[in-house]
Amino acid sequence: MSRPTPPPDDGEEDLLDEGAAPPRRRPAPQPGGDEELFLDEPASVPPPEEELVDEDGWPDDPDLHRLPALPWDDCDEDDLPTEPTPPATGAGNGVDGGTRVDEATRDDGWLDEDGLEADDEQDLEPAPPVGGDGPTAARLVAGRILAGHEEIAVLVDFGGARLPAELATAMAESALSVPLRRRADGSVEFSLDGATHRVDGRTLRTRVRLGPHTLTIRLRLVEGAVARLVLGRSALAGRFIVDPDARRLLDVPTGEER
Repeated sequence: MSRPTPPPDDGEEDLLDEGAAPPRRRPAPQPGGDEELFLDEPASVPPPEEELVDEDGWPDDPDLHRLPALPWDDCDEDDLPTEPTPPATGAGNGVDGGTRVDEATRDDGWLDEDGLEADDEQDLEPAPPVGGDGPTAARLVAGRILAGHEEIAVLVDFGGARLPAELATAMAESALSVPLRRRADGSVEFSLDGATHRVDGRTLRTRVRLGPHTLTIRLRLVEGAVARLVLGRSALAGRFIVDPDARRLLDVPTGEER
């Protein structure tokens, strides 16, 4: 019997230790099948690290920004604070749509939606119309004398001249329309019902009698106005309330005619 012929020596040294298992080899791919890859040695996978968390279950990360605890974190939903109910305005507080201000800063207190005091607003707004012409007994509305949009006024400091006056709640100041002459010394001359008067400037303080009241008003001298005399809010405030549909409701004041 003949002995088997040993394989030819290729000159490479066998590095495997005696008794070691040969490495796994990659088999040839089979026709029509997926190629399966094998590693010569299995990769070692380290075990997952345990995530560190704090007592509240948050990741223990010093760089993580945490919100401060809120005062109601540990309370029930029913115990959460709610927005305060705003105070009711309008009906029920004394003024329709008004707002009550701090009594420590304002004694009268009531303001309307435009920031005007309710009492002052009565000076500026026309009165409810009553109609009619001619003088009547003085009638009070909200503690003020009811007047028409046109009344007779007496200029006390100018010879008691009587002029028809337009009571204009839409205007702030009062004005007298007369022809003016300027003098070299800076004074102003004007004629009123045949009498000549000289004043220091075009704005002056003077007395006007209207119904039962003698008013000290700020009067501006103008030229070419439609109305001869206009009494604005600064003259009427606190004393009169105006009916826009009536005229000459007040008794004509006595005074020197010119």
